[in-house]
Amino acid sequence: MTPLLPITDPITTKQACELLKCNAVTLWRYVRDGKFRKYAVTRKNVLYSTSEIMAFLEASAASSPRV
Repeated sequence: MTPLLPITDPITTKQACELLKCNAVTLWRYVRDGKFRKYAVTRKNVLYSTSEIMAFLEASAASSPRV
């Protein structure tokens, strides 16, 4: 089961996908691979932490070679 923790900056799956510029399948893969966590609200409703996603994006940008 996913953690049910209070997060101060929650966003929905749709908002997370827009922020990451990906689809829901890719978002679930990121969660499965441990890139960031999902927070269960109900069995079908999940939220994500904006700060965790932003940290992931910053780390990804830092590790990408610049051309």
